[in-house]
Amino acid sequence: MLRRLAAGSSALALLLLLVAPPGPRVALAAGGTCTGWTSEYVPPPTIRVLRTVGPAKGMVQVVPFRKYVITVLAAEFGPSSPVEALRAGAVAVKDYGWYYAMHWRGNSAPHGGGCYDVQDNTWDQVYWPEHDRASDRQVQAVLDTWRVSVRKDGRFVPTGYRPGTAGKACGADADGWRLYQASAYRCALQGMLYPEILRTYYRPHFQIVVPGVHDPNGDGLGSIGIALPGAGPIAGGSAPAPTPSPASASPTASAAADPATSPSPVPSGSPAASGTAAPAPAGFYDLLWSDAPQQAWQPPSLPPGTSLDPITTLDWAFADVNHDGRSDVLRLERLGTAGYRITVSLSLGDGQFAPAATWWSSVGTGLDLAPTEAVQLLAGDFDGDGTGDAAILAGTPGSPPTAAGPSATTAVPASVPEAKLYLLRSTGAGFAPPQTWWSGPLDVGSARAFAADVTGDGRADLVVESDLYPSQLPVPPSTPPPAGPNGAELPVGMRFLVAPSGPGAGLGKLTGWLDVTDATRAQVQTAVEDVNRDGRADVVFLRPLDTGGSQIVGLLSTGTGFIRSTLWSSATFRASAAKIAAADLNGDGRGDLVVLYDMGSAGTKLFQFLSTGTAFQAGPRVLDPALDWANITPF
Repeated sequence: MLRRLAAGSSALALLLLLVAPPGPRVALAAGGTCTGWTSEYVPPPTIRVLRTVGPAKGMVQVVPFRKYVITVLAAEFGPSSPVEALRAGAVAVKDYGWYYAMHWRGNSAPHGGGCYDVQDNTWDQVYWPEHDRASDRQVQAVLDTWRVSVRKDGRFVPTGYRPGTAGKACGADADGWRLYQASAYRCALQGMLYPEILRTYYRPHFQIVVPGVHDPNGDGLGSIGIALPGAGPIAGGSAPAPTPSPASASPTASAAADPATSPSPVPSGSPAASGTAAPAPAGFYDLLWSDAPQQAWQPPSLPPGTSLDPITTLDWAFADVNHDGRSDVLRLERLGTAGYRITVSLSLGDGQFAPAATWWSSVGTGLDLAPTEAVQLLAGDFDGDGTGDAAILAGTPGSPPTAAGPSATTAVPASVPEAKLYLLRSTGAGFAPPQTWWSGPLDVGSARAFAADVTGDGRADLVVESDLYPSQLPVPPSTPPPAGPNGAELPVGMRFLVAPSGPGAGLGKLTGWLDVTDATRAQVQTAVEDVNRDGRADVVFLRPLDTGGSQIVGLLSTGTGFIRSTLWSSATFRASAAKIAAADLNGDGRGDLVVLYDMGSAGTKLFQFLSTGTAFQAGPRVLDPALDWANITPF
């Protein structure tokens, strides 16, 4: 549907892609089951509990599942446990009950009391609501991890846990199947976050599943944003609704017909000027338009009457900055020569966003970022508190290496200036003053940065895609490649580097994880997401293949490096006509891609590429005749 943003919320139009999965995501199974829940990604609404104590002894109670998990956590994990130990415990408690709500063991209460999933005692988990009351910390631990579930060898399993032995070191008693509370307590005291604690006890072949990355609606389905120039609604106040393409024309895992040769028909209907519309086909996406251009914003610390140059939007990002389970939209803007600001449009759910509000401005903060600096916006949970933060990567441009001349034996090294990553922690209503979270040699002008947890410890790391030059290769080419202006080396590939997070403040040293020599930064579109659902983010890029094809390449994280894998390829799908963005479109915890394809005068075609964990499979697609591919910025 087409909905209108609140007045003054954005200088650009924002297109939000909301993808519906094929068929129902959850359902109750029939016959031979008890609760019979079938979804492995959405927790059951209720669970059937056989009561063996209390006034309901002998009865089977149908209990709201969240209440059940909170009450069990209160009984099984002490309220004084560190927060991260409670979060790990909340996942273990929830997944145990969830598993048996899906897998009935054939048990029924005596005297016709009905079937049940679990008992209320140590045979399963202690559920005694008449006796146990959860603390605020225990309740919050459950809420913080409600979407999270775990897998062993790709299978949903009943997560076991035991008290363990006092004095055991962190992970000393790990057996791959149980969480031991006493030693897990020590893990949390050492600064481990709950994903790392869970991995310590349940590995190997362990996966952490978090459905709906980039989910602005809180429904477990991810979305992408598309920013495009505009000063309000399309002329005339309407835009054609997107049109589904025939499924038979979708690209396959090995090849695809050139989409430009078979555009979808343009629909005859269009939404009304009021912003309402007929239902969008298949629930694909909502278009959100700003009501009016945003006026130049004047920071209060500037003298009255100071004029600002026009605002320039530099970057967009998604992050849940107010900890409500919905992804919000962040925008980095340059305020002429006055400085920078970050605005936030909080998600209200159902495709609606609050008007953009300034959460941070460089004016008067002591962070002196010159307009000549290269600046990038990053968003992620850098401190591991469950709330998304913003970060600014800034540095002055450097210069590439200079190729060796006829009489020289070595090239002149590149000029690599110092760069800094400034962390802006979210308070839930604004960003705190900046902290220097990382510094080191990096030419920000010839690199692209991402915030993503590639190490799997629950904190965002700094991931950098930089140009790779001939003189930086372990074995320089036998034939010197052509040089650029003034003898400068030209890129021959990409180097992917990571500055890892840790239990303390800041990031570690930026080190190379993998070099790619068959594509350059200028040729590829890159995203970062967890493709194989192992709890570690991966790098994905679309690169040219031969003369007119393309290939989706995954750099899969091991926690300390990347392993390259081909995830999809086509002989006719042109990389030069594509822009990409990542999100968990079908809510299965694996990162998917949306590829926006240039159809020329026919508009833009949006392709879904859904991850199977080892490859991408082409899914549904739509054509939007009104979407000008040349001017859109997906994120």
